[in-house]
Amino acid sequence: PRLRFLGEKDPEHAMHISNLDKLFPESKIIHIIRDGRGVFISAWHHNVRTKDANLKQLGFDDFLEITAREWAERVRRARTSGSQLGNRYFEVRYEDLVADPAAWMARALAFLGADSSQPVVQACIESASFEQRSQGRKDGEEDRASFFRKGDPDDWRSQLTAPQIQRFDALSGGLLAELGYQP
Repeated sequence: PRLRFLGEKDPEHAMHISNLDKLFPESKIIHIIRDGRGVFISAWHHNVRTKDANLKQLGFDDFLEITAREWAERVRRARTSGSQLGNRYFEVRYEDLVADPAAWMARALAFLGADSSQPVVQACIESASFEQRSQGRKDGEEDRASFFRKGDPDDWRSQLTAPQIQRFDALSGGLLAELGYQP
């Protein structure tokens, strides 16, 4: 009865915002959008780490194609459904959150109607930091065996070729530019 906030983070939910709204009509949705190229690199390394059998069949370029299309579909669908929620939908780009965590955390907490004071914001930032989540590693320190592999949102820049970047952009139907991501 005293529970005020319940959070659940799962990219699959992006496909079901309208259903979630029917189940929880007073809910608020925070949609964190990550650059699809970063999503691809993260997913690739996650599947390599877990030794996903399908990955060997697909290969890097086919996996890029699937990821680009799925990322664009999920983000577009979530944004469309979210727009129907009006002031119960909050959107932030992951890269902006990483670049200015205090400002964006304060905005997200205020959106929820939670305490957005500086000490609470700072506690949230510290508990969710890469260093905390990775048990002491600094941003950019890679551990391929860890779910929290590297902590670098721009890692895709060093792992994708220019043609692969162009292909991702084409396959995602211009969504990168629509969201303000530069090539």
